[in-house]
Amino acid sequence: MQNNKYDQGDSQSTKALQKRIEELLLSLPSLLEFPKSLKSSNNYDGKAADVQTPKYSVKNHNEALKNFVDCSTIVDAVQSYRSLVSIHKDSLTVVLRKEFPYIYNKPSQTNVKFPEKAIFIVGAGPCGLRAAIECAKLKIKTVVIEKRTELTRTNVVYLKDFVIGDITTLGAGLFSSDLREQCKNNVVQISLLQLNLTKIALLHGVDIYLGYEFCDVLYPPASAQGFTCQYLKHDNATCSCKKDNLRNFAFDVIIGASGGNFILNDMFKRISINRSNKNPSISITANFSRSDLTHEDKIDYNFRKTHQLGFNDECLLHYSHFNKDYFIMTANSHVLKEFGVLRKTVSAKDLMKHKDLILHPSNVNKEKLKKYIYLAISHAIRNDINYLTLLKTRTGDDDVSIFICSPQVAANHAIRFVVRQNWKLMILLVGDSLIHPHWPTGFGLAKGLMGVFDSVYTIYQYFNSEQNLTKICALRESLYKHLLQLTSSAVKSYDVDFCFDPSTRYKSKIAVGDVKMYNKLIDVETILPMVRIKKPLSNFKRRHNTKKMQKLLAR
Repeated sequence: MQNNKYDQGDSQSTKALQKRIEELLLSLPSLLEFPKSLKSSNNYDGKAADVQTPKYSVKNHNEALKNFVDCSTIVDAVQSYRSLVSIHKDSLTVVLRKEFPYIYNKPSQTNVKFPEKAIFIVGAGPCGLRAAIECAKLKIKTVVIEKRTELTRTNVVYLKDFVIGDITTLGAGLFSSDLREQCKNNVVQISLLQLNLTKIALLHGVDIYLGYEFCDVLYPPASAQGFTCQYLKHDNATCSCKKDNLRNFAFDVIIGASGGNFILNDMFKRISINRSNKNPSISITANFSRSDLTHEDKIDYNFRKTHQLGFNDECLLHYSHFNKDYFIMTANSHVLKEFGVLRKTVSAKDLMKHKDLILHPSNVNKEKLKKYIYLAISHAIRNDINYLTLLKTRTGDDDVSIFICSPQVAANHAIRFVVRQNWKLMILLVGDSLIHPHWPTGFGLAKGLMGVFDSVYTIYQYFNSEQNLTKICALRESLYKHLLQLTSSAVKSYDVDFCFDPSTRYKSKIAVGDVKMYNKLIDVETILPMVRIKKPLSNFKRRHNTKKMQKLLAR
């Protein structure tokens, strides 16, 4: 795999940044003091428990707070925070400020606040949660909706130095010593990062709804309050607030942070940003524990490396952290068919079209998938890997996954406006909904973080000024064009001033293009795709079409 231009940068600034991050990590345990009320507890040792099942009916502050600090799932975090809300009610913020001074006592980037505004974020991934935290810092009423209730996979991702600096300064290592150690190696477990960002978002007052699937937007006059959402509430749904008031929540901005599944993506065209490979590919991940540490020299320990396998264009990335090894590989669908992993397949260009059918359980042989993984890794490192044991997920399954990885694509625009009567709705995209690069190399989250800051800056300018909508669109699109061509040499070294203001992050000044050309991004009269669904709740249940599957397998 070829190195991306984004990986190139000034070595001196990189060394200075790494030194600064090391200083932050060393000072983190002392800066992030655990709550005194927990330190005084005889059962609390200052370390997060591996598995914790909180008792959400508790009425005692210390026990509820201990559950929040120790919990290891996003559902436990949301429910334990909800118990704190029921105990303290309106005085919760005052109490938490005393318990977590590092989170609350940071100097504000701006004195301007927008408590009368509201933002709705679809997706509780790293970028969605990071955007929620930034919006909450501006005192904007922020709600995050996520259809999942648990994160079962243990996949890891490589992070750029300035991303590590951001999440470290944010306090993401407050609740997990494992995350602090992973930050030192620039390799972070995604689910662990999401868990800690979830807790920080809750501490900033973000309302999080888990098990709620976003379906569509209701706009005036169908909704008297303004722009509201339609959603599907699953049986295991839960929320962090005392009362579920999502149906009546009216918002000024909606942010799509749910990847390619964001339902309003049909308002944005997808364009290829990698001319060399326009077809999707099949990706496989496998996570192992190392039972025999004497074999660590057989794998490039703590080093990210690409291996070319002997057949076609498969490649493999390896990350290592303590006694765990993570492998990410891309595979040719026809090779997988020859190995018996897939019963039937289609051409590369049709993979996304038949994604659900190709990856249907009846079309994937899990045992042969595991054999293929062992064979591919052994071939790549030229050694036997019997000393590696597959990790287990929370459900007890082997931690291997196979999925369709779309080519590197991006949205043609980053912003849209909808105007109905006297109501205005800003639609923004962040994360994989905006740019979908090759995420294992850290390229995705690096640009994802920059895209989040750019979006929050656009929101700030929109709420804080009387600029017309066209100028706001021109600003966001100019930032987006700069982001698409961004390299590490164009990013300033991370410091405490690193924030949503572009001048603190980019070395060059962002020039705003012709304003008139962005009038097309504002919809005033036409009926948008968001009214296309009359019965949304019955149409958003994912079902496999048996007839289509049988027809495909019969070929």
